Amino acid sequence: RAISPTKKEIWDKLSRIDVAEFLELRGNYLYLPWGSAWDIMMQHYPSIKFYNHLNEAGYPAFFDGCNYAMVRVTVIVDGIEVTEDYMVTDYRNNAIENPDPSDVNDALKRAFVKCCAYFGLGQYLYRGESCPRSTLRQKVNKILENCNKEEFKNITKWAETERVSDMTDTQLKKIIERKGK
Repeated sequence: RAISPTKKEIWDKLSRIDVAEFLELRGNYLYLPWGSAWDIMMQHYPSIKFYNHLNEAGYPAFFDGCNYAMVRVTVIVDGIEVTEDYMVTDYRNNAIENPDPSDVNDALKRAFVKCCAYFGLGQYLYRGESCPRSTLRQKVNKILENCNKEEFKNITKWAETERVSDMTDTQLKKIIERKGK
């Protein structure tokens, strides 16, 4: 019997994936379509499961007294569960009063993608980043490899470390801005 990965091992694998080629624009927001998220998750964790929680009437949305709704989705990767409550919104992220089934379905898919982000997939998007931290580190490593000794000394002095793995996202981005793309 195979040993299941830990949550950290799942995170380490999925958080390194650059999902930029799959992103779509809805309103003013970039998002990862659920079909692309499912495809990537199946490639790496084919045992993935998910389920939509149902209310007492068997419907996959929970309504408040003003007829706004939330959905709840659970994703399971190798026995590790993540659950997300997600409000039913329009493409400007405004809550929808009396959402129709299409709105509820869209919210369920967004909740699924957000659960995948809790495992690491596309998580950098929720931090407002344009690429995974591992990509930033690769770019900085390449910059440092191509520096002369004086440039290397100045960069690592400014960053207060020679270890790229110890640099913050802000430090990594500043080095890339200063030394080239």
